[in-house]
Amino acid sequence: RSKGITVAYTDTFEKTSISPVRLTSDDIFNRYSNTIVRGTIESIRNIKIDYGKKTTAIKALASLKIDKVISGNAAENTVVTVLPGYAGNASEAESSVLISRFRNGTKGIFLLNEVTEDTIAEANNRTLYYDDLCDYYMFGEDHFAIIAVDNDIIFNPELFDDEISSFASLEEAEAKIRTILAEKS
Repeated sequence: RSKGITVAYTDTFEKTSISPVRLTSDDIFNRYSNTIVRGTIESIRNIKIDYGKKTTAIKALASLKIDKVISGNAAENTVVTVLPGYAGNASEAESSVLISRFRNGTKGIFLLNEVTEDTIAEANNRTLYYDDLCDYYMFGEDHFAIIAVDNDIIFNPELFDDEISSFASLEEAEAKIRTILAEKS
């Protein structure tokens, strides 16, 4: 359905630094994600979407093995997820963007949106239907995951309205998310 658009893998990286719009935990958990899962990134590749007339977007495609569904309608299997920017392109010292730290084998909790036939991106009078590419997408580069890197749990504290700045484990982070979701029910 996505006519006149090409999608190709790319190995070109650029240093990424963002100043994301401030979001509340209510926005993050209720407005910008409808599926929360725990899993492992099995593979990840950056892609360049070409809408024609020099209009492009750089994103990443991740194959995510879901080990546990925290909320939403996902099944425990492997799904393809579009990420909103480059992945795996920066060291911890080079980037403020969480997804730049995603690598093959990254374990974490991922806040996603299920793709429907109406999930689209438009540019240059052309429409990319996400269901041509993936099962889920991640809304933002910095708020929508909690990942384990070496012995650290990394996330943006805004995910919890700056009330929590660290977790000892993904289990502890998952328990906090389940508590938040139960309070909102």
